[in-house]
Order: sequence, then structure tokens, then C-alpha cells
Amino acid sequence: MIKLNESKIVDGYEREWDALFSGGAFRLRYRRDPFLDEISEHLQNQDVHKILSVPCGDGINELYLCKKGFSLDCVDISSEALRKFKRRIGRRPRVAVYKFDAFKLSEKFQNAEAILSLDFIFHISPKLGEFLSQVTRSLKPGGVLIFNFYTPLDDSYQHGKKIGKKTYKVIPNILIKYFTLDEIKRAVEDAGLTLTLVTEYVRKDKTHYGFRREKGDFHTHRGYLVYCTKKVNGDERQKTAI
Repeated sequence: MIKLNESKIVDGYEREWDALFSGGAFRLRYRRDPFLDEISEHLQNQDVHKILSVPCGDGINELYLCKKGFSLDCVDISSEALRKFKRRIGRRPRVAVYKFDAFKLSEKFQNAEAILSLDFIFHISPKLGEFLSQVTRSLKPGGVLIFNFYTPLDDSYQHGKKIGKKTYKVIPNILIKYFTLDEIKRAVEDAGLTLTLVTEYVRKDKTHYGFRREKGDFHTHRGYLVYCTKKVNGDERQKTAI
């Protein structure tokens, strides 16, 4: 196992993501997430009108959500990602874009109705608690957090250089950790959030991160989509549906 400072890798992500987005490596990777309709229905049922998207990447998911009628605040650390985002989205009155650090989220955003964080937490495992703490501070009481994560059943598991328990460094200096559901439940609870719904997903994806480089190759991601709420008035637990 390679001994590396995982937190330092995460701290260097601005440079890494800028390089990836400017190099065109994500033209195959970033397609609209297949569970956006499920997410939209859930948020509409919760009477959510505005979403804080962290990180927003190149905006392909956010454009779809905007067309679904949501207003959005969109945050990313990568200038290159945001450049592509603005080109994709254009001028839309209900979409605001910010270059900002996800680990300082509550300094700029408070009382958010909902925070969406897709394809992110498995890249920031050494600072997951820090991020979830910022999310809790940024949400209004009863506000919703939605995110996804990969499990060790994912096709990409053990791809790259192992640097920690179920944690790998992929090309370039990007981490991926494969969580168990119990690990996520503990992290969410420690952050003052309540897990309200978990759905399992399987999705095919084209080659990225140098994984299975053969032309036209696919692999399958297996993970969970997680819905949480911020506890209201210090309640220890809200009714769950998992």
C-alpha cells in the first residue's frame, strides 16, 4: 500500500480538476445522471424550489434541473469547470454560479432548502466529516441533502493505486473511496443529519480515469443514492423510510 497524505491530495483538487476539464477528459464522462427524475420528484414532494449544487461541474445536471423548474445556486472550485458550465447554461435568471470552496460552504450559504452533491463524496473521503458539517450549517432546519456513493461492488473497485482502506488514487491525483452503507449512516448521523431514504442504483458508464481504456468500453457503477434532512429543533431522530 502506498503511503500518501490523503487530505493533501484533496487540498490539491482545484489544480487537478482544472487540468481534467481543460483537457477534455470529461467529454465521455459527464453525461446527465440517470436519477435526476427521481431526485426532482422527491424535491417537488418536499416543496423545494431552490437547490444548492455542490460541486456543479460543467452544469449538465443543473441545466436539466433548471428545465424542471428549479432555481439553482451552483458551486465549484474549478475555474475550467465553471467556464464550461457558463457556456452550457448561458444566461438564465434562476441560475447563479460561484467559484467557491465546498469546505467553506456555510461562510456563503445559509438556510438552503436543498443541497445536491452528486459524484463527490467518494472523492473527498479524508474530509467527508468536514464537508458534511458545512452542509449541516448551510441547510435550513428540515432542509434536504442528496448525494450518491460507490460500494466495493462497483466495477472500478481496486482500480488505481491503493492508498488506504477501500481507497484508491486514480489518474490523475484523484481519490475514490468505496463506502459501505453503515459507514455513510455513521457519517451522516455524526454531522447532525437524519437519513430518510436510500435507493440502490446500477448504471453503465463509459471509460474515464484511465479505467478500462479499450475504445468503446463500458463499466458498471454500483452504489446508493442517499436522502438526508437536517434535524429540526434538536430532534434526535426523524421518521425514516429505509
